[in-house]
Amino acid sequence: MLDLSLAQHERGHSVTVITRFAEDDAKFDSQLPFDVIRVPANKSFLFGWKAFREIGNLLFRPDVIHSHGPAAFYYLIRRNNSDPPIVHTVHAVRRYQFKLFQDLPNLVKDFERTLGSRVIQEPKYYKKMSLSVGKEFLIEKYICQHADHVAVVAKYFANQVNKYYGVPLDKISVTYNGSTFSPSEVTNADTSALRSFGIYDDNDIILYVGRTDWVKRVHILVQAMPTLLKRFPRACLVIVGTGDQKADLLSLIEKLRLRASVKLLGWIPHKNLPSLFKVSKCFCLPSYWEGLSKSLLEAMSAKVPIVATNNPSNRAVLQNSKLGWLVMESTPVAWSKTIEKILAGGGEVQEKTHKGAKLLDQMYRWDHVTQRIDTAYQKVLEQCPIG
Repeated sequence: MLDLSLAQHERGHSVTVITRFAEDDAKFDSQLPFDVIRVPANKSFLFGWKAFREIGNLLFRPDVIHSHGPAAFYYLIRRNNSDPPIVHTVHAVRRYQFKLFQDLPNLVKDFERTLGSRVIQEPKYYKKMSLSVGKEFLIEKYICQHADHVAVVAKYFANQVNKYYGVPLDKISVTYNGSTFSPSEVTNADTSALRSFGIYDDNDIILYVGRTDWVKRVHILVQAMPTLLKRFPRACLVIVGTGDQKADLLSLIEKLRLRASVKLLGWIPHKNLPSLFKVSKCFCLPSYWEGLSKSLLEAMSAKVPIVATNNPSNRAVLQNSKLGWLVMESTPVAWSKTIEKILAGGGEVQEKTHKGAKLLDQMYRWDHVTQRIDTAYQKVLEQCPIG
């Protein structure tokens, strides 16, 4: 939201952001070139009602409301004909996720039987059609159907929103995500502080950035390390992020005696990521499902070779392996073999990373995203002129 709002300001828009209160983030609000209204509410229900109230208290009438997440529901059920039109961004289609995840518990159990041990927490979400999951579906469906326009971050989402929620395709725009990383930012990054994490210049760094939740399947990377270390003894897996799988990962690292070769850093400030991308030989994204991964775009921007799961989102971003490597089998052996190709180097590695960085500069910068969103705004304003 910050990157998008900054890009919209750069294009000359007057921007006001209504978001949840976060003490650390709020410290920097005065440095931003637009107004930020912080709403103290932990639950989306409370935030939605309070955000609706804040919109009503504004001293001006916005031309467009741009929403993210379930809070838009509480604006839509209360608004009247004189209220501004709303464009809603969809980062994931929950109905599609539920269908996709139905077989995952069985896949996990089969995988664990093969390994002879428990390596991943039992999935908590979308395991069955509970009341909470049903509520999520109904809210998302209502928002998509009643918003004036829907913006999706991946091309195939448009067909999913149409299929699962009955939203006409002409009411949907594909806007994608963006990356703020620049090649110079990565090139000039100071890497000296990485030694405090046990990361050194002569390591072959394999990087993961994202949540450590079950859907991300980071454990596959950990399990690939023993095989990888036989050929590349200086290989080091660096995991950035936190989540439900943290305890399982720590246990797995101990069990496989990989404490020296796997660094679980947890959450780190975004400003420190360029230094990690600078020293990385490979970026890995083993997740079962993605919307459109921002960390994947950052790796492309940083010219770091990419290995990713063969899922619809990654196939689209990497153009069916033209810009990176897609792993067809979700096993440690398959991941190890693919990573070995990159660590061995060669012209193919350079060619794919060069093409990926070029495409990112042409398509996935935030000014590109904002331009597409402006087109969505224009459609809405033509249909719902300012009163």
